[in-house]
Amino acid sequence: METAENKRFVYEFGKFVLDPQEKTLFADGKAIHLPAKEFETLLLLVENNGKALSKDEMMQAIWEDAFVEETNLAKQISRLRKLFNASGEEFIETLPKHGYRFSADVNHIAQPFGETILEKRTVKRLTVKLEENSEALPPLLPAAKRKFPLPAIFGVASILLAVVSVIWFWSGTKTPAKINSIAVLPLRPLTEAENSKTLGLGLTDTLIMKIGGLRQITVRPISAVTPFADAPQDALEIGKKLNVDAVLEGTIQQSEGRVRLNARLLRVENGEQIWAEQFESEAAQIFDLQDRLTAQTAQALKLKLGASETEQITKRFTNNTEALDAYLKGRYFSNRRTVGDLKTAIGYFNEAIVKDPNYALAYVGLADAYSLLADYDGALPADAYPKAKEAATKALELDDELAEAHTSLAYVKMFYYHDWQGAQDGYRQAIALNPNYATARHWYTLL
Repeated sequence: METAENKRFVYEFGKFVLDPQEKTLFADGKAIHLPAKEFETLLLLVENNGKALSKDEMMQAIWEDAFVEETNLAKQISRLRKLFNASGEEFIETLPKHGYRFSADVNHIAQPFGETILEKRTVKRLTVKLEENSEALPPLLPAAKRKFPLPAIFGVASILLAVVSVIWFWSGTKTPAKINSIAVLPLRPLTEAENSKTLGLGLTDTLIMKIGGLRQITVRPISAVTPFADAPQDALEIGKKLNVDAVLEGTIQQSEGRVRLNARLLRVENGEQIWAEQFESEAAQIFDLQDRLTAQTAQALKLKLGASETEQITKRFTNNTEALDAYLKGRYFSNRRTVGDLKTAIGYFNEAIVKDPNYALAYVGLADAYSLLADYDGALPADAYPKAKEAATKALELDDELAEAHTSLAYVKMFYYHDWQGAQDGYRQAIALNPNYATARHWYTLL
């Protein structure tokens, strides 16, 4: 008999099913794994279907013990809308100067706990039961009158022995530990060509930024791995020094207009090779190579990607290969942190902006290079910091969800304009957008 205690409830609206117990949204039976806060936002809206919710009460319910900006809620709503709008649905209504309302025909459906939604099918736990009136077996006698012949006893004993053996085998088989942290080592050039060096470190930097923004895994920042770029690499030793579960290492070569890249993922604990792949493409198709490297790395790490995460790792900040090349060179020289290298980096970032005036990351690179140039006494603060502010502001105009841009502007507000509140708000916003962005945490600590 099914009671309220052995049932669970799901919400059905349109082609979607929201399962609070599984913390999963299903679309046409296919699971969409949303980030935790996105799921909490959606669940709050659906549970209050048709009711106007103020921004304050939503933020208090979703971020109960944390201080966050109103923009955090707006970003969660924006991502959910993108998900629903892609299916032609308009479920979330904005109430000007108040908040939001979920408007849909929502069905509250009870399901037994044994049922799981999966690819449009219902899967139930199976129970094997011997019926007393089964025609295949004689009726069972009362317990006191039952007599079991020796063959039956041996048969039962054999089954029990087999079950115990299986349990013993599986208990002795160690499941590989989940990878919670990773260091992406600089891709080593197979030649002394400067282009291979800059491309290798640039791709490393991009991979760190994309994987680090997924929140499901801790990624060591580019500053932690750059010191190993020019030294002979023992990946496992470096992984131990950086205290990570896994390391990604690889090589890169540019030759005759083609790029060849070899990558492999190693478990630091025992040196196990988890994944390895070889990539090759025309130099003009570097974007495709970059996307494939990022996607396969995320897959090898067994990261569960929802719609927003998939969008994040495949997001391209430019489609201009010349702009990308100039940007990667700018990052390469900027990470070397000398006055001469920073001036060279500024030249490359400006070149990237000329090639693509809407390249937000190039403006971020330019802002940081100007700020660091002033810090290293390579330029007067009155000359460098205003230029850094201008570049960071432009980056935010192009992409206000870029944690790096919020961090760059906050740095200028802190060190030059002494706008402490503005700097604090900027750092907090950056950390909310990308908790793995080490530079934001580092500079926030300085504040």
